[in-house]
Amino acid sequence: MIRILIVARIRLFREGLAELIAGHADFAIVGAQPDPPEPGAALDLLAPDVILLDLAAPDSRSAVRRFSQLPHPIPIVALGIGDSDREVLAAAEAGAAGYVTREGSVDELSAAVRAVADAINGPGGQSAANLKVAELYIAAFGNLAKVGNTLIVPSNLSDVASVVSSAMTVLDRTRTGGAPAPRA
Repeated sequence: MIRILIVARIRLFREGLAELIAGHADFAIVGAQPDPPEPGAALDLLAPDVILLDLAAPDSRSAVRRFSQLPHPIPIVALGIGDSDREVLAAAEAGAAGYVTREGSVDELSAAVRAVADAINGPGGQSAANLKVAELYIAAFGNLAKVGNTLIVPSNLSDVASVVSSAMTVLDRTRTGGAPAPRA
C-alpha cells in the first residue's frame, strides 16, 4: 500500500485527485490539504510514502526542497502546469522525484506515483533519483550549448557536483554488479 499526501491550494482539485486516486487498491490517501505540512510531528503522523504537490502554489518549490532535505526524504511527485524542459528541470532541481502535467491522465499519475514509490523505497532508490536529476542537468546544459557559446554555471555548483558524483557512483556500481569500481 502506497500512502499518499495530496497538497494543492484549490479544494476542488485536491478533492478530485483524492477521489480518483482512492479508487486504486494499492493507494491510501493519508491527507489532502491546501498547504504543505511542516516537517515534524504532524508529518510523521501522516507518514506518507509519496507527496503529490501542486506546483501552482507560490511556495511549492521551497516545500519540495524542504521535503527532499529531510533526514528521511519524502519523494515528491510534482503536479505542474506545463511540460517544458525548463519547468521539469526546475522541479527536479528543487528535489522532485517525479513530474506529471495537469494535462496528464489518471493512469499517468498513478504510474508516476508507483514508479517513484518503487524506485525511492527500493535498494539504491535515492541514488536512482539523483541519477535522474543528473540526466536532466546534463540534457539542459547540452541544449544550452547548442544555442550559443556562452558558458553557464549554476549558482550552486556544489549541488550539481554532488548530483553528478552520485550519478557516477550509481553508474560505477551498475557496471561492477554492485561493488564499488576500482579507481586507477
